[in-house]
Amino acid sequence: MSGPTFPDGKQQPFGSPMNPYGNLPPEKKSKTGWIILVLVLVTCFCCLPCTGVSIFFYYIVSQAQKLEQQAQLEMQRAQDELQESLRQLAELPDVGVPNGERTLEAWNQMTAIDTDLANDDAIVGLSYWTEMARRYEGIDPMGVDLELVQLLFGWRGHAAEVSAEVTATAGRLRALPQFAFLPQEEVQQMAESWIGGEVPENNLAPPDVTEEIRQRFADLDAKRQVLFDTQNALSDTLSERYGLTFE
Repeated sequence: MSGPTFPDGKQQPFGSPMNPYGNLPPEKKSKTGWIILVLVLVTCFCCLPCTGVSIFFYYIVSQAQKLEQQAQLEMQRAQDELQESLRQLAELPDVGVPNGERTLEAWNQMTAIDTDLANDDAIVGLSYWTEMARRYEGIDPMGVDLELVQLLFGWRGHAAEVSAEVTATAGRLRALPQFAFLPQEEVQQMAESWIGGEVPENNLAPPDVTEEIRQRFADLDAKRQVLFDTQNALSDTLSERYGLTFE
């Protein structure tokens, strides 16, 4: 059986690229076409799931990288703000000549703020420290004993450290796959639940990350205890120094 002829009259071989079906009968051509179509469909059905999975994992990885970069930027910004806050708080103001009455007034303002915050159930977590720092800033240091001024500035600095650590922890958690798609507010609350140095019950972080975060907040808790001890000792010191009752 010979193939069709070219325009110049030469025979085209059977089944050549120009005529892949050759001179097959119509029913065989139809069967061959169906076979090719089936093979194409089978190939698509086999490849599409793999392609979909690949795209899904690529999306997950790209999102994780994006969140990690964002977390790094947030942590760096928090550290920069912390360093600036500590620098400003290290520059104690000129308090003039300290006196007992003015020092006792500032002391009473400080303890009143502490009592109000402790009794306000709506102020918890990071909001407790930011609100305390804001109210402490409103205490006029003029005429106040320098040791009490240092204590007030110490508490404000500690509040800045807590805020920076919460921001860093939230960024660290959002960079983890299990936290990547949670709302930012929820991750923020999880980060705040570490305040105090105890591992929260809803913790989902890996063991190594958990221990690192726990240790960082435990270090902050130790600094807080130093401030508490300083405040208790200062109560006796100021009472003896000025002959007034600081409690």
